[in-house]
Amino acid sequence: MLRYSKSIRSRTQSLYRDAKRRFNKSVRSHQSSGREPGHNEGCVAVDDFKATEKGQLSVTKGQRVEVIEYYGDAPEWVLVSITWENGEQQRGLVPCSVISSVEPTG
Repeated sequence: MLRYSKSIRSRTQSLYRDAKRRFNKSVRSHQSSGREPGHNEGCVAVDDFKATEKGQLSVTKGQRVEVIEYYGDAPEWVLVSITWENGEQQRGLVPCSVISSVEPTG
């Protein structure tokens, strides 16, 4: 049983690292193309995240967010902005693991 649990944990960590690497590669390509993060780039939450500390932002799966800034010293977090239907904006940190870059259509 212990061997099986370690195998699952190892595989999960490997999948997480691969997804994070692909996301960061996507981010770098947007930055190197001269576009600022969040402009002409759509991101969507791929999982729910409930903020637990000041400065974090809760997001729900499927919610669109605008990336404001990526942190080199804390690559697991990204600053995002949400614009609500009434035009109000909220900013906060979310884990990179809960958002995914969406290619523009059209």
